[in-house]
Amino acid sequence: MRNYSLLKAIPFSFFSKDLYRDVGMNWRGIGFLYLLTLLFLTSLPTFLIWEIKAIRVSAGEDIIDKSPELNDIINQLPNITVRNGNIFIDKPEPYYLKDKNGVTIVTIDTTGKTTGIEAGKSGVLGVLITKNQFIMAEARQHKTTIEDIPNINLSITQDKAKNTIRRVAKLLWLAPIIVSIVAFPVTFLFLIIVFLIYGLVGMLFALILKVKMEYPTLVRLAIIANTPTMIVGSVLDGFHLTPHKVPQYVWILIDMAYLFYAISANRDSRQEVT
Repeated sequence: MRNYSLLKAIPFSFFSKDLYRDVGMNWRGIGFLYLLTLLFLTSLPTFLIWEIKAIRVSAGEDIIDKSPELNDIINQLPNITVRNGNIFIDKPEPYYLKDKNGVTIVTIDTTGKTTGIEAGKSGVLGVLITKNQFIMAEARQHKTTIEDIPNINLSITQDKAKNTIRRVAKLLWLAPIIVSIVAFPVTFLFLIIVFLIYGLVGMLFALILKVKMEYPTLVRLAIIANTPTMIVGSVLDGFHLTPHKVPQYVWILIDMAYLFYAISANRDSRQEVT
């Protein structure tokens, strides 16, 4: 009979040998239900923070009025017409959109005289719109991304651009939900693969410690042993302390140390390998 529930196991995973013995001896299965629960709990704070911010933007004051820099850039827009994927504007070309410091951020030139690299020389990122292409040029890294303009017909004015941005802002609260619906199962599947690999490492640790343990049990222990790093990472992310700045190998070493600790906790309660 197991002594620790899924939720009770979370805080005890930081220090309790008794928990790891219970997981090794009394828990059943691979531990994917625990992983699913843990992933949900550690993802929830970040999701709520993003969602609250998105709701504030969606329900708050007009985003155009709130962002003078954005408003200034939109006010520089020429009237743009797209016919069958070809762009036309009502201004002399090349035409430049600049930020508050006078740095060119977008160049519109349908004459073909301006290149993507030239568009990026005045700033970190340059955008060039040609007659039928959209080009983003990273001058410092010499990276250029080129997208063909779709074969469509439309017109873009300053008023239409502002209204579109306002409509998108009102729906911004949906973004965290959509991202979570996609990211959560992908992350879960990725973690399953990771812990299947951790289980193989656990087999090596079991040989070193001379403990006889089956592979599914080692995978289960690896998942529980990963709890501290997932909790700490979630807390750091919640407080904007950027856990991704910690080298990945540090997190892996911590996971391995806890896995070794978890297996060693089962040493006295299992038949040793002779």
